[in-house]
Amino acid sequence: MLKMNEKAPSRISDDYHPVKTEKQTFKSEVAKMKSLGLKGGLQYFWMYYKIPVLIIVLVIVCGISMSMAIYENTKPVLVYANFVNNSTNLENVDDLFEEQYSSYLGEDPDKTNVVLETGLFYSAADTGGQNQTVYQKLMAEIGAGTLDVLGGDKEVFYAFNDKLGESRYCYDLTEILPPDLYEMFQDKFYYMTDIDGTQIPVGIDFTSSQFYSDMQLQANEYYIGMPASGDKNRFLNFLRYSYGLAPVLESEPDQS
Repeated sequence: MLKMNEKAPSRISDDYHPVKTEKQTFKSEVAKMKSLGLKGGLQYFWMYYKIPVLIIVLVIVCGISMSMAIYENTKPVLVYANFVNNSTNLENVDDLFEEQYSSYLGEDPDKTNVVLETGLFYSAADTGGQNQTVYQKLMAEIGAGTLDVLGGDKEVFYAFNDKLGESRYCYDLTEILPPDLYEMFQDKFYYMTDIDGTQIPVGIDFTSSQFYSDMQLQANEYYIGMPASGDKNRFLNFLRYSYGLAPVLESEPDQS
């Protein structure tokens, strides 16, 4: 029992001094890893620093990916074509087409974008989820105004034109083809039937084109048309290219 005015002993002795831990610095960590040898140093590094390193690497990869995507989106588009219900035996057909088409227009393929899609398949009779995804993708491309050339068989052209009547998605070709191209292709038209029975040309039989042969496309009956929100000059130059005609550049007068 404590006597009056006697000080209670502290739980920690007055002469206790905590051990000072060595402050970790870059130099001290490097020295420690060197002292452990190559294998031990690597194990030490991986044990204590793998998470920060992985985070840094992930940030760098994401930054590079985003920078490349931004750069790609800033390059001018020469044409965007989507060939539905078709396939090819060629490998890297999009790269091959990009190089050839860029050269055709006198452009550097590294500084421009040329898009050719051939992997979508659509059937109006199929109500499955994947079929609806294809339809929605095409609708999104047309609605955004990014699609210049729509390729498809009769089923595709019926679904996006005849079935929709006045809300069709392809241009009336009489409104966009210049006289020389109209005369050249008028016997190859795909005609949709409007609700009042009017026949409107919205597609061109494409199987006889040089492009179709060069790209080794497989469908026996195939058409291309210009979506209503597409770029007229891009569509027309793609058509000229496909049949071995000279391009009409934007600085040159159009014959329409």
